[in-house]
Amino acid sequence: MDEYFDIKQAAIMLRKVMGERLPKSEGHAVSKHLATFKCNGLVVKKFTDPKSWRIVKASTSGDTCEELVLTMQGVLGDINLPPLSSTEIPRVHRIAFLRQHVGLIGLGTPEFSTYTDKMLEVFQMISASMPEGYLQPWSPTQLNNHYQINAHSRYFTSEKEAKNLDAIPFSSLVDPTGVLGRMASRDFVHTIDNEVQYLIYTNRDGVSRYDPIDPAIFRTGDIVEIQFTVMAIPLRGIEQAKPLVILRALTLVDNSFSKEAYLKRAKAAIKPVKEPTVTLKLRRKVGYDDEEQDVRQSRHAIASLNLEDAKGAQGKQDITMNEI
Repeated sequence: MDEYFDIKQAAIMLRKVMGERLPKSEGHAVSKHLATFKCNGLVVKKFTDPKSWRIVKASTSGDTCEELVLTMQGVLGDINLPPLSSTEIPRVHRIAFLRQHVGLIGLGTPEFSTYTDKMLEVFQMISASMPEGYLQPWSPTQLNNHYQINAHSRYFTSEKEAKNLDAIPFSSLVDPTGVLGRMASRDFVHTIDNEVQYLIYTNRDGVSRYDPIDPAIFRTGDIVEIQFTVMAIPLRGIEQAKPLVILRALTLVDNSFSKEAYLKRAKAAIKPVKEPTVTLKLRRKVGYDDEEQDVRQSRHAIASLNLEDAKGAQGKQDITMNEI
């Protein structure tokens, strides 16, 4: 974000979006809004494939667990989204670390401060299920003097950790040229746990819609909503676990401010052109053109004829007078 981005007006719009997106009641919503998070009805469960601690609904029965999905709104700060180009293919041993990532900032809004506090409560719940000090503290990062909540999702899962997960193909929007698909192998697979949905929200005549969108459209400064889950994973070599925020869906809500900033930035980059000074040269014509010369000569000839006629008439008169 720079001087061309209207932070004040964007913050006003963000607060409006936050208010509109806050559910009046949880009901049967797929996800739970972060601002209303409570531990009631939730438990932390440890999984083996992949190794992780996750928050699930306590009402889950049998061998299936329903993971808690949270929702929040913010302005896009840091982003690293698909599609990937062929020049971004890493070495084989780095494929496991390839990820799609977003960072959300709140532009100083009090609602975003509430989000930060609620995130601490979420990870405190996970920490309470572990030995004291086992979970590393979670904290937001900073971007341009704003707190930023980060969420990411890896494109691949190690085959050793995906024994209970089926491999699925990449969406054509995420991988239009097949770059990611060609990276998949027996060692690294793309599973449902790696999938991120990219959507655009519209509301026409009171009817809300969520439609798939090309992730390349997202820009820094867009007002968005994310759905995410939280987990902790054990770290190698030390007796500690790392807190993670996993991106599950990214929805575009308003991109008018990023568009306006782009136009202002592009206009400012146009260098002014100094108009050339035109020097007027004074010219004049003396004499006559051909047509004027012809007319002048014709008039001279006529005048000469008239003069000759006049002389002839005078001569005749003189002769007559002499005869008399």
